[in-house]
Amino acid sequence: MSWRLRVTTSHFAVSILFAACAALALFSPAARASVIPLDSAYTIQGVNAPNTFGPTNLIFNGTSSPIDAGALDATLFQVPDGSGGEWDVFSVTTVGGGALAGNVNTAWSLSWSFDVGTPALWDATAFWWTANGTAFDPIFAFGGICCPATNPVNASWGEAYYNTFTPQTLSGSVTFNPTIFVSPYSFVGLGRINSATANGFDFAFHLHPSAEVPEPASLLLLGSGLLALLLRRRRPA
Repeated sequence: MSWRLRVTTSHFAVSILFAACAALALFSPAARASVIPLDSAYTIQGVNAPNTFGPTNLIFNGTSSPIDAGALDATLFQVPDGSGGEWDVFSVTTVGGGALAGNVNTAWSLSWSFDVGTPALWDATAFWWTANGTAFDPIFAFGGICCPATNPVNASWGEAYYNTFTPQTLSGSVTFNPTIFVSPYSFVGLGRINSATANGFDFAFHLHPSAEVPEPASLLLLGSGLLALLLRRRRPA
C-alpha cells in the first residue's frame, strides 16, 4: 500500500514538473531575433553627399563598403538595446576626410531602404554628425531638426538629435526617401555642426519585434502538462 502511494505521488510530481516546464517554455523570453536580418540587403542613395549617387545595393554585415565612386564608406551596424529591441545604425564617412557635402550652399540628403525580417515597431530615431569619428557636442536644435540629447545608442558618443514617437509598424521592404534632408547644407551650422569639417554621419532607427504570441509547440507542451495533471486527479485513489 505504501509503495502504491509513493508511485502515485511520484507521478503527480512529474506531472507538475512537466506543466511547469511547459509554462516556462511559454512565458520565458525567446532568443532575440534581429529585426533587420544579418547579411540582408539594403540600399543607400545621396544627393550632394558629396556627390549624387545611387541607389546602391549593399549587404548588412557590419563592415564598411566603398560607395559613390569611392568617395564614401558606408556601414550598417546593430546595437541591441537590452530589452529585446535594437538600434540599427546607418553610417557614412568620407574617404580621405573631405566634407560630407560637395557644395554646402545647395540641398543635401541621404536615403536608405532595408528589409524587415519580422513585423516590427519603430518608435525612435537618433542621428549625429562626426568629425574624424567624434560627434559634434554640444549641439543645438535648428530648423525642423530637434532634439539634442545624450546619444541613446551609446552615451559615450556624446550628443545626438533624438526623437521618440508613437510606435509605427514596419514590415517587408521599407524605404525612407529622404531619410535626412538639409537645404542648404550650410544650415547645419545653426546646430553647431561645422559643415566644412563634418566628415561622418550616422542615422539610427530603434526597432523591436511586434508583440510575440506563444509558439504552437509551446502551447502543445503546456496543454499536455495540464492534461497529465487532470488525468492524475481523476484517477481513483
